[in-house]
Amino acid sequence: MAALRFMLLAGLFLSTLQGLSQEDELSAPVARLRNYCRDSTPTGYSPRMNVMTLTPNGNLHYLFPLYHALKDEEKFRKIY
Repeated sequence: MAALRFMLLAGLFLSTLQGLSQEDELSAPVARLRNYCRDSTPTGYSPRMNVMTLTPNGNLHYLFPLYHALKDEEKFRKIY
């Protein structure tokens, strides 16, 4: 059940980004988060991670899957 929830979260997030090629089409907070993820390495980010999770190391972190989705967008589009 948890895996399904994460797949739905990933699919929903990636589908909202699909077709958006210009930064001005995104809301300002989402554009800032995308720029942050592209320009730096978010805390806890791991390029080896192939699963989006809300609980890295057992701790709830609601931005964690977004960091990975925005940093490795193409990889997660292929996975999910």
